Amino acid sequence: MMTSIKSISRKVLPIVGVAAALSCNKRDDPADLKEHEEISKVSLKFKDLANQTVQNADFINGSMVLPVVLSKDKSYAVNIEYFQKEKDNTYTSMNSEIIAEKNDHFMVFQFVGQSIEVKRVIAGDQRTDGNIVGLSSIWKPTSTAASGAFGKIKLIHQPTSVVMNTPSVDNQQGSTTGGETDIELTFTLQ
Repeated sequence: MMTSIKSISRKVLPIVGVAAALSCNKRDDPADLKEHEEISKVSLKFKDLANQTVQNADFINGSMVLPVVLSKDKSYAVNIEYFQKEKDNTYTSMNSEIIAEKNDHFMVFQFVGQSIEVKRVIAGDQRTDGNIVGLSSIWKPTSTAASGAFGKIKLIHQPTSVVMNTPSVDNQQGSTTGGETDIELTFTLQ
């Protein structure tokens, strides 16, 4: 009897192990696939609030050709849209998904070589903690761009904590602890 139990165990345990491993494969779950889709394009739209001219900057697979030109003491309405690339090579906006999951997302802005004040604008992306994700904002450069100036935008997924008013309530570049970076863009400022 002992031999038959060992024999069955040797045959059944490997099959159970393989079945368990296959059943735990999250790739079979469409919701999990959707959650891990990659952002392959980001569009930034800068609208000069004084003369209404628009400057567009597209990042495709992390690179951008043209610099962003922001003049000192002007104000710009900035709208950021995230896209995923489909199998047919078209792009689908992911902003509605980010808004639907706003409590799981937050954007952080950083500028080196040019001082820019950021004021976040609610665009359906206000989290339940009162912080605004940052899909829309007003940027006001308070200096001209130095040689080598650049900006950085990070979209953070599931941050442990967020602070919109970093460094101040009038300059909401934001900060986070924890979480993972969904995408980080770096662009030249002139």
